[in-house]
Amino acid sequence: MLRRLAFLAMATLTGPVLAGSDDKPTAETIVARHLESLGWSDAKAAQALRVAEGRCHFLIQRGGAGSLEGKTVVASEGRRYSVDLRFPSSEYPGETLAYDGQKIQVGFIQPRARSPLGDFLNTYDVLLKEGVISGVLSTAWPLFDVAGRRPKLKYDGLKKVADRSLHQVSYKAARGQGDVDVLLYFEPETFRHVRSEYRLALTPSMSSAIDKSASQQDTRYQIEESFAEFETAAGLTLPRRWTLTLRMGGPSTDALWRWDTAIEKVSTAGVVPPLP
Repeated sequence: MLRRLAFLAMATLTGPVLAGSDDKPTAETIVARHLESLGWSDAKAAQALRVAEGRCHFLIQRGGAGSLEGKTVVASEGRRYSVDLRFPSSEYPGETLAYDGQKIQVGFIQPRARSPLGDFLNTYDVLLKEGVISGVLSTAWPLFDVAGRRPKLKYDGLKKVADRSLHQVSYKAARGQGDVDVLLYFEPETFRHVRSEYRLALTPSMSSAIDKSASQQDTRYQIEESFAEFETAAGLTLPRRWTLTLRMGGPSTDALWRWDTAIEKVSTAGVVPPLP
């Protein structure tokens, strides 16, 4: 009887589990297995103070040229978190992204000017408010608190992504997401979260001249995050490699920016900087 009660308690904590390969996955079972893959025990422990630090390499592959070496710090506690990508450059000092549970902050790279990444995340602030940026490196990761966030999750099946078959789950925030598509990807073997994609297509205003409007093209934005080299740190199985990519394409822009971070240290000491 005690063993039976213990099993029921664990099932309630972690959610449903895929019993075998013949069971059809659902978004709920994917999330449950994902939490198990982290070494998940409970929400309180997973959302305790955490600071991840490492080296960051920045590269402009299209839409300009340049590369920099700098530092990444992801500091978080509960839904409060900040992401700093810092570089020793006056032209591009990096990115400052933060959410204090009520409002967001996106830093400027020059007086009154944000980078294309910062401008996008400041405009479509739901990505910071939901805590999807930086994945499980942050305690604000929304899958730690599905009941509290109340997103709509939809399992889309196995999808081929960069020569890999991954479980795809569509994420729709309870409010404020608008036309931004949020797609989360999980390994079939481990159910680790290994990729996120955020997509948006902006259609130009209809021209009064039909021939002009027919020739107009959408401007497309896509942010990709990939996670790899998982190891145990701070009681969870976390990625040691985080790559953030911004793609922009349209009539007047064609850009590809990439930030590649190698996490060197994860600790449970430090502070989450307050917003000014």
